[in-house]
Amino acid sequence: MSEWFSEHCPMWDGMALSVEITQKLLEQHSKFQKIEVFQTKTYGNMLVLDGKIQCTERDEFAYHEMLVHPALYAHPNPKSVLVIGGGDGGCVREILKHLSVEHVDLCEIDEAVSEVAYQFLPHMMVGMKDPRVHLHYADGIDFIRQSAQKYDVIIIDSSDPIGPAEVLFGAPFYGELSTHLTPHGITAAQSEFFFIHQPAVKALRSAIKTHFENYQYLFVHVPSYPGGGVGVALATHDQALNLLAPSRAIDIANHRYYTPEIHAAAAVLPAFAREVNA
Repeated sequence: MSEWFSEHCPMWDGMALSVEITQKLLEQHSKFQKIEVFQTKTYGNMLVLDGKIQCTERDEFAYHEMLVHPALYAHPNPKSVLVIGGGDGGCVREILKHLSVEHVDLCEIDEAVSEVAYQFLPHMMVGMKDPRVHLHYADGIDFIRQSAQKYDVIIIDSSDPIGPAEVLFGAPFYGELSTHLTPHGITAAQSEFFFIHQPAVKALRSAIKTHFENYQYLFVHVPSYPGGGVGVALATHDQALNLLAPSRAIDIANHRYYTPEIHAAAAVLPAFAREVNA
């Protein structure tokens, strides 16, 4: 008889997302959260934190490509990038596809996430030992407050605003973030799904727009996430910068989800969702 993992969350009461599993590969408790890895029937290995699906081998590329490439391609010449969260390595892998990038800082609160990913999701960790990548296992907001570094792109690869990631969804955090961007700098953040997380989407939009006037919300299809998708919030101080188009040539061969057409089309939302993001 098959076994199923079901994700339940108070952010979207009344429904569950279930994935058929063939084996539990790991269960452990770090200082911050419960970490599980499952072998699934059709989605490969699946990482779960505190009962919430973070990524699967089958579809993680969609999320990581769209969290990274719209921001890095919209920037005219990204050289320095900060990732907050992202200990599974997926964002770093995508960032390093941009040949202009010279320096990447990754700040992950839970080193155990990276240790688990090295073992069970090695295809996502391929860039973590690149000499351009500098790893910091610390609280993201503390790292920002203690750093004088400015970045061309800052990526917030967070879990849901419950538990360790809650601080990454507030206006004070984006106030700190806004001072660490170069003049044309762009931030990209995991921004929940407008269909089932409307209060969270509205709250994050408000937090970001408190400090950034140029803002866009993109939608990404990710079947293993609740409701089948997730949002990416883009923001910059640069009013003249077009966040919805690449500013330079791209190498399509390096991407499985991202295209220039998807970059623009991801911002086309249903009428009710446009109201949520107004």
